Amino acid sequence: MHIDVGPGKGNDKTFGNKIADTFKEKDLFLRDLGYFSLKDFKDLDERKASYVSRLKPNVAVYLENEDVEYYKNGEIKKSSMYKRIDLADIAKNMIEGEILELKEVFIGRLEKRKERLVIYKLTHEQLKERKLKVKKSAKKKGIKKSENTIKLLGITMYITNTDSSVIPNN
Repeated sequence: MHIDVGPGKGNDKTFGNKIADTFKEKDLFLRDLGYFSLKDFKDLDERKASYVSRLKPNVAVYLENEDVEYYKNGEIKKSSMYKRIDLADIAKNMIEGEILELKEVFIGRLEKRKERLVIYKLTHEQLKERKLKVKKSAKKKGIKKSENTIKLLGITMYITNTDSSVIPNN
């Protein structure tokens, strides 16, 4: 529906916000990292539209905690409702080219959004290419990539609000 080509320095997220009102039920929104916005995903959910997006490596991913803690008055300790998962540990146990799907994860620091997470472990050649690209980009921008981002270079992660019967993970 929407394709926009502009300068590489332009803010993709701004464009994503501009077109959000045009999406309706059963539309599919494909987003890359420049468009990553939890607010936009919530808006798309409310419109009953679907999305697939790459997941930024700095976004925390949680599972529901089965060992929830309670206060003396019987209320749930909100801090115990979810447990953070270590995506780098998951990546270590995957073989190159493998696809892993977690059907129910939660993302977001404050408001937890339920998502389907698909993780792809890069092949040796893909990883080598990505490392060169990241190193070149970081040098050009004069930045240093975080330790977590470096650990996660070997995987590509996607989130979606669609069921695997609609969009399979392969």
